[in-house]
Amino acid sequence: MEKSELIPIFLINGFLGAGKTTYLLNLLSELESQNLKCGVIINEFGDLGIDGQLIPDDVFLVEINSGSIFCQCLNHQFLENLINITKNHQLDVLLIEASGLADPSIIYDNLRQIENQICKKYLLKEIICLIDAFFFLELSTTLQTLERQIKASTIALINKIDLVEPETIHAIENRIREYNPNIMLYQTSFGKFNYTQSLPLLKTTQVKHGSGIGEKNAGIPSIKRLLLISNRPLSKEVIMPFFEELKKYTFRIKGFLQFLDGWCQINSTNTQLKISKIEKSFLANQIVVIFRNTVRQDQILAFREQWNQLNNIKN
Repeated sequence: MEKSELIPIFLINGFLGAGKTTYLLNLLSELESQNLKCGVIINEFGDLGIDGQLIPDDVFLVEINSGSIFCQCLNHQFLENLINITKNHQLDVLLIEASGLADPSIIYDNLRQIENQICKKYLLKEIICLIDAFFFLELSTTLQTLERQIKASTIALINKIDLVEPETIHAIENRIREYNPNIMLYQTSFGKFNYTQSLPLLKTTQVKHGSGIGEKNAGIPSIKRLLLISNRPLSKEVIMPFFEELKKYTFRIKGFLQFLDGWCQINSTNTQLKISKIEKSFLANQIVVIFRNTVRQDQILAFREQWNQLNNIKN
């Protein structure tokens, strides 16, 4: 990818747990290998920034949490950061990871709003939507958010294809085409996508946009969240049954846990729970939980109380 007078933007979106951060890290590594200085904006629906802690320390990073950058509550803050970046930072590329609940269809309106206030203009290269192959067909029947994300995107990466059969992938592609007939489709696992094969695409200066751009923003669906924090090492035998039960009620669990043998990253998408070792260390155990919209408030309070009891936290 060649350096430009404009700042190219890659906007990465997709539902909770689709693999956006893993893909962002892969794309970041590839662009930096081409000697491009990248900046990253990460937007998380939860109150605590988890994904930003995985970004290398030498990368310019802005975190915007507690909602969607495309909704009224955070959109002004998002635009201020876009303006600030052009004034105070020399970047070749800007990567933006939207919240898994975001509707990115107003991104072009946002860029037009600030074009008279910025020192170096932006060029929206791609809107890339990560698709969770394992859960997409189930979730797409009940969540309009997925349709909106696909409609606004130029590329759909069907991720986690190693977990499903070929006929499922075919059905996913058909569903995506129903939402956006013009979108480019690619298949991948672990958020890996070979951009080398797409370099002619990346070098184009043509501004792209999906079929859903210009539609009224749908906002964020009403979904409850919970933040779990504690300051002591945990026993896997004691704490894992808690998460095995919790995952049944959630769209997403993510964060970092200190076990007796070191730090781990916890990732749960719907009912799939994964614990993996991580080299980093953190100030505290910190987990963001996003519940399914059918979960009652008293159930959420019961989980918080159980967490407090397991960690000897007094209310």
